[in-house]
Amino acid sequence: MELLCIILDGMTRKVFDYLKSIKNSALGEILRSATGVEIVSTFPSETAAANATLLTGKAPSEHGLVGNEFFINSKFLRISFDIRTDAPSLLHFVNYSCLDINTPTIFEIMEEKGLKTAVIHAIYRGASVAAPDFFVDKEKKWEYRRIFATFLMRYLVLGARGINKMNKFVVELATKIIITEDPDFLVLWIPFMDKIAHDYDFDTSLQTLTDLDKSFKKLLEFVRNCKVVIMSDHGHSHTPKKVDLAKELLKEGIKARYISGRGILQLPTADVLISQNGRAVFMKCNDESIAERVISILRRIPDVDQVIYRGELRKGYFDDQYPLATERLEDLTAGKYSSRVGDIIVTFKPGSTIKGRGKSINQHSSMHVADSLAPFYVLGADNVKVRTMKDAFYYLLKLVEV
Repeated sequence: MELLCIILDGMTRKVFDYLKSIKNSALGEILRSATGVEIVSTFPSETAAANATLLTGKAPSEHGLVGNEFFINSKFLRISFDIRTDAPSLLHFVNYSCLDINTPTIFEIMEEKGLKTAVIHAIYRGASVAAPDFFVDKEKKWEYRRIFATFLMRYLVLGARGINKMNKFVVELATKIIITEDPDFLVLWIPFMDKIAHDYDFDTSLQTLTDLDKSFKKLLEFVRNCKVVIMSDHGHSHTPKKVDLAKELLKEGIKARYISGRGILQLPTADVLISQNGRAVFMKCNDESIAERVISILRRIPDVDQVIYRGELRKGYFDDQYPLATERLEDLTAGKYSSRVGDIIVTFKPGSTIKGRGKSINQHSSMHVADSLAPFYVLGADNVKVRTMKDAFYYLLKLVEV
């Protein structure tokens, strides 16, 4: 095996520093010996957008996954994995319909070069061994696909402890793939760390990660001679204040509706439709003439940070607390799939988010530094020149000499 890439979804530099401080931590031992930087995530810094950029080297509006929620013509997609979601169909749709089919994934590029790849990730197109992968020979690959059959029934109902059981299962699955399949490159995504970060306090995240570290000890015994990357995909911001945009618009006679549901939905009817990507919101107006009225209302809401109308900044400003903001905004709005963000993008100030769906106490995906910076550590590298999530894609290819 040449390269193992571990993605601790949503974990911040503070968490990585904590791991480094623990003497008997398996991950901490690697981090102490590794070279680390903080890289700038995509905008929005949502899992789907950031990870798709990492695995394709393209901007969100180029690869098509512009957030965890977005519009597709007359339909809407929310990427969600729980007991009420048809996960196999959704994953297939994400990989083959939403993720631009003409944009090769890192797995497809490496496979063309003769490398064997493996992945535990919702984005898996082109990998030799994929979990989840519902579209391969059942008898040969069932042991890797049953992860979803397990977690769909468990992770939402057992709290932080139950969620971490799934994290352990993911690490054990990766260990089994390394032993039995011997891939050249493996991406190991730990998605449920993000769930814990959203719904629990910082100490709970540290406790579950410390517990999970025990599972990593066995895995890392099998990769002692290979290159290792340990990284995250975005940060988090504590958001005790919830802002009801629909209520504010209704005061001015504009009927707005939060989109709810999972998977692919037909768009409901309203003057304005609101989809939530953490502390960034996509808004779609059913009539172009009301857009300016909506913008005027949004500009008067104190907790709104930026208002962007078709790529133009209409409220707010960018300073050093918004890393690479102009470039990230253009990345989202200037490409092939920019129509998926709707007409108006809204971000919230630190401490605030939209009052819509869910009760999470922490959120991410604005342009602010708290949400934007993700740790990126490389074992065996003296100088890691990686600044953005797109840079990380090319760096991974370089590590396996592709």
